[in-house]
Amino acid sequence: MNTPEAKWYQTWWGVTSAGLVALAIVGALGFAILVGKYWWMIKQGRGDELLTQIQKTQPVAKDDPLLMAKRKELETADDPFLGNPNAEIVIVEFVDYKCSNCKSAAPILHQIIDKFGYKVKIIVRDFPIETAHPGATKLAEIAFCANEQGVFWKMHDILFQVQDELPAELSVPDINRLADLAGVNKTKLQSCLDKQEPLIEVNLDYAVGYKNQMRGTPTYFVNGQKVQGVIPREDWEKYLNSI
Repeated sequence: MNTPEAKWYQTWWGVTSAGLVALAIVGALGFAILVGKYWWMIKQGRGDELLTQIQKTQPVAKDDPLLMAKRKELETADDPFLGNPNAEIVIVEFVDYKCSNCKSAAPILHQIIDKFGYKVKIIVRDFPIETAHPGATKLAEIAFCANEQGVFWKMHDILFQVQDELPAELSVPDINRLADLAGVNKTKLQSCLDKQEPLIEVNLDYAVGYKNQMRGTPTYFVNGQKVQGVIPREDWEKYLNSI
């Protein structure tokens, strides 16, 4: 009597292959759920939960060479900042001037500086996501050029205030209007924008952010530790009071 030939899924190699495929599917699904969770938290401004990662991931050794190298790259001396230049707590914020979450976070950081300015230093760097926010790079260049005239923070706040009114491609009148609102010299502003330096500096910031696994804004690095999303003022205060 002939024994019927076993189906592929009844053989040892068939069972093993099916098991490996199932594990791969489960692993991929789990990863997708995790990524989706963090995306949702950032989108919803769940910074209170994300901020707790700072304590969880804080290295025991403050002089860890890898952390120090990372901080040296992130905590630049030539970018605009608020607070105490010699503070032990350094917060580097990467922003996109067309990001609605960055707009929500901007006044919170001003409030933190008003209360903890002696305790922290907040550095602002650029991460314009052109694919999501066309024209964001040009706004970052304008902020850079305003900084050249010593009016960065005024322009920073203006760009967020008029965020919803700005077209993807700015005209000369649009740029002049921003200059007027921020009290910037129009001729000097345009002269600065005509140079390559603003774009080079913005692209450098973007490259540093991307290298440090940034994918959205706002993203902060608190003494080198990454946290993303809109952090409520109460949670910033709770964290800073705990130091």
